[in-house]
Amino acid sequence: MKKLIFIIGTGRSGTHLIGRTIASHPDVEGHIEDPEHFVLSSYIAAYQDVLPSFLVYPFKMLLVRRYKKLLKNTSAEYILEKSHTNIWLAEFLHKEIPNAVFVGVLRDVLPTVSSMLEHKHVMSWYKKLPQNRVNRFLGITKENVEGFKGLSNVEKCVLRWQSHKRELARLENILPPERLKVINYESFMNTPEDHLQELANFIKIDNRYQFEKLKLESLDKWKNTLTVSQIRNIRGLVSNDA
Repeated sequence: MKKLIFIIGTGRSGTHLIGRTIASHPDVEGHIEDPEHFVLSSYIAAYQDVLPSFLVYPFKMLLVRRYKKLLKNTSAEYILEKSHTNIWLAEFLHKEIPNAVFVGVLRDVLPTVSSMLEHKHVMSWYKKLPQNRVNRFLGITKENVEGFKGLSNVEKCVLRWQSHKRELARLENILPPERLKVINYESFMNTPEDHLQELANFIKIDNRYQFEKLKLESLDKWKNTLTVSQIRNIRGLVSNDA
């Protein structure tokens, strides 16, 4: 039976690298942010807390139909789909697409926030979406909605990272372990061989990845882009939430 492998996580968390790595396997057909899927997935994730549920559901089913069409039209046994925004649709996709598995990627808060701040598309969501109502995609909760708009970009990005982290933890509690595997980006970068074997065991393929050379210097890039005060602020926010 054909298997869809979904790569999920927050933006700027290393999902591209993990997706490309798994897709380097000769038996895996890779789709990295294919517009046919990524645009719709992103729209649903961003607006599912803004639009009425009766409007969101047809979009979800449209995405499911596209994935089922992908499964039907490809000859590959394993199909990788990297739309990280499917983190907010994983529970739904798990129920609608038999045999699908999910690889969640979690990256440490400092490099994730640093990368978010430098990415125009990531930051553009704060202009597109209302900031005065609860939205899991942006990390807006009942507790912080009143003052969210007045927060700094750093603080907003931390809340967004925390929201995605909580969703991964929730998914770990409700999806069977054979359907979801969460890996830490920094750990993968430091010991890729161990994680590649774990991913092979999880997906149930052999360990024949032909992955790219890892750029370990990227692990510390955030130290040159975040200020001392920003780092202190981020660590304080995460510590207070623990």
